[in-house]
Amino acid sequence: MTTKFIALTIALAAIVTVGGAFALTQTGRTTGLQTDDMKTLGHIALVVYGPDGNIKAYRQTDNQVTTTGDNATVNKLFGVARTTNTGGSSSGTFTAVAVGTGGNAALATDTALQTQVGHKVIATTSISTATHGNVVLTANFAAGRITNSSTQTITEAGIFDNTSGGGLSLNGTGASGANMFARQQFTGIGIGPSDTLQITWTVNIT
Repeated sequence: MTTKFIALTIALAAIVTVGGAFALTQTGRTTGLQTDDMKTLGHIALVVYGPDGNIKAYRQTDNQVTTTGDNATVNKLFGVARTTNTGGSSSGTFTAVAVGTGGNAALATDTALQTQVGHKVIATTSISTATHGNVVLTANFAAGRITNSSTQTITEAGIFDNTSGGGLSLNGTGASGANMFARQQFTGIGIGPSDTLQITWTVNIT
């Protein structure tokens, strides 16, 4: 009896030990977390048309969304006041498109085009029902809008808000300018005085 009792005691002790270790293991597990990283992506296409309506040049590339653009998005979504060029939540609707001749690569910290030429153009907006979080801006620069009498080679473009303080002629250079949502630098594209330029800028929030 004594031998059987000792064996039974040892067996029970082993069960308790294993059970306790399993309980600790279960308690120490981290509940699985679902991640859904929201990203703002943009793609720009530029087409130059000659006076005869034929395509003279074409460029397309992805863009760089700026820190100002990210902050303005958060401000609009949640009513906070993260820093923008025009101070806090005062940014307007991002429907103005501008071009320039700067050659510096686009950075998230950019707040303006390097060298804006001509005035901004207010783009029309449309959406794709097949894609959520999608908006397409189409900006048409009429002949002579960018250059008057000679060919101008543009190398950069940006999306700006059209605030009362940041007129269409102003770059995003501070509180008196405008907020730049996105910028991209690209291989030079020549535009003559009789040419027109169409920029199609697709923004996706995924």
